[in-house]
Amino acid sequence: MVWRSVVISRPARLKREHFALVVEQEQSARVPFEDIAVIVLNHREITLTHPVLSACADYGIGLYSTGDNHQPNGIFMPFLQHSRATRMQRLQLGLDKPSAKRAWARIVQAKIGNQARCMELLGVAGERRAYTVFRRFLLNDGYDMIQFSVYGRILNGSDAVQKHMQRLLANLPPEGSVRVLTVTEKQFASMKLLVGLPLFQEKKVNANQMALF
Repeated sequence: MVWRSVVISRPARLKREHFALVVEQEQSARVPFEDIAVIVLNHREITLTHPVLSACADYGIGLYSTGDNHQPNGIFMPFLQHSRATRMQRLQLGLDKPSAKRAWARIVQAKIGNQARCMELLGVAGERRAYTVFRRFLLNDGYDMIQFSVYGRILNGSDAVQKHMQRLLANLPPEGSVRVLTVTEKQFASMKLLVGLPLFQEKKVNANQMALF
């Protein structure tokens, strides 16, 4: 059986009717709970009822919430030890590091390929659309445009650098040239500004590192 992933990215009200999830928007949609693997709430204006939460627990459905940057920031998991979601979580936690890295690389490749295919089907100019999507991701993730096509972000330590590197890998455009350079605060401060004025954020650099893209 193939379970569905339900991703909700527009204002909606979720409720339960018998054995199905009802998503109320401009038009209502019904999805049987037994067909759902995960539900992702990717908008601030989504409300849901207690019966929906209870059904997620009964049917072993993982319920994920996202933050302002549209990255997952919370999860509601079934309490039952034998649930499908709990079993999958245990399998994922038991993966060795090399296998986890290979799996992540395949997920990123599939995601990029899927984005490219969607743009092709929509008839959107591929490169321009990809550039716009990637630039929007950078700005939403806290990057500042240092100059045309050069973006920077203050990061506090190597752990933060690795975390944001993974985010970049997950959102790269399918084509083009994207490079990354990590410099320390001291190195960044030694940069000479020949024309123009420094950004407001540049005047307040007090972290250990800043990554430029």
